[in-house]
Amino acid sequence: MKKTYNVPGTPILLLLVLPLFSACTSIDPVDTQSEEAKIQAEEQQQEEQSEPAVEEPETAQEDSQKDFEVSEEVFDQTFIEVEAVIAELNSLIRQEKYQEWLSYLTEDYRKYYSSPEQLERYSQSERLQSAGIELETLEDFFLHVVVPSRANLRLDDLVFLDEKSVEAIMIVRDQRISVYRLRLVDNEWKIER
Repeated sequence: MKKTYNVPGTPILLLLVLPLFSACTSIDPVDTQSEEAKIQAEEQQQEEQSEPAVEEPETAQEDSQKDFEVSEEVFDQTFIEVEAVIAELNSLIRQEKYQEWLSYLTEDYRKYYSSPEQLERYSQSERLQSAGIELETLEDFFLHVVVPSRANLRLDDLVFLDEKSVEAIMIVRDQRISVYRLRLVDNEWKIER
């Protein structure tokens, strides 16, 4: 005969412990993409649909890496610099320091994400619509898109696009995700689109 043990408070203990296990489930890499990345993916998909079908390389990063190579020394030095920039951006974003964040943007990035078309497009995201948020300015974009999605990024790899541009890569569940495109402008790394 099988013995069972009745421990007082077991149902309460289970109610407290079970939610902890459900919180430990893995996150689908698609869910880790920011609203910004989802919109960019949609734009790229629309562009691809309007162009004739052409055989594409497996990933843009691999193709770019083949086209532009740098020495190990340049790679290592750039990695250190970009890692520091991402750490600083994480801190500024976490603290919602909009004015300081602006200093890390290229002019093209500012113009593009300030445009009424892009603000409207991001406003149409399910998350912002369900919260009743309408983006009207770049500061709104920063607070409602950048802050929730970009405060805890890390640098796992770099892809050199040319001698002054890199793509910062974070690896999530064996998937390479582009987290920033950065350009060296007056010896400072700036976010470009």
